[in-house]
Amino acid sequence: MGDETSAIDSVLKADVWRESLLKEEAALNSKLAELETEGDEKRFEDAREETSARLVEVHQSLADMEAESGPARAASL
Repeated sequence: MGDETSAIDSVLKADVWRESLLKEEAALNSKLAELETEGDEKRFEDAREETSARLVEVHQSLADMEAESGPARAASL
């Protein structure tokens, strides 16, 4: 049964690795923003460092797979 999902969005969602990394990136950014409002206690500093380090890894993975070109590649299909 058809729905309102565009062909490009369907192709992008089929790239599960890219989709997973983008969702993780959003979750990490949200967590980091939340942690930034917390105090300077050691546990919050450690959590910020861990979250920031993982965010760097996610960004590197997205860059390696050229995720930003996903919409253009999907459009060419």
